[in-house]
Amino acid sequence: MHWKNVVTPQSPIPVFAVTGTADTSVPGNGTSNGKTSDGTWWYTSMDKLAELWTDAQGGDGVSSQYSTMYDGVNDLWCKAVHSNIDHVLCSWNGKHNYFGGT
Repeated sequence: MHWKNVVTPQSPIPVFAVTGTADTSVPGNGTSNGKTSDGTWWYTSMDKLAELWTDAQGGDGVSSQYSTMYDGVNDLWCKAVHSNIDHVLCSWNGKHNYFGGT
């Protein structure tokens, strides 16, 4: 999602976002103002992305744990951000690679 360019979709779009806590290529945790930069790209924190998608899709903000068969593997955790649309955020102890990759 481009920063400050939120267009409301005609119907909800499922969101599944995964970030590694040790990712320095595309940091998923942002900074106190919600974004970080490498000088050419702006990166938005996972919480800020959830907020932007909430505004765009009319999410109710009722979050809960999203259980997977991999919970706890490499410190993986996931949460459903809303109860009325499919929006899941996951984080794990990894870098800029796929979950379980090296």
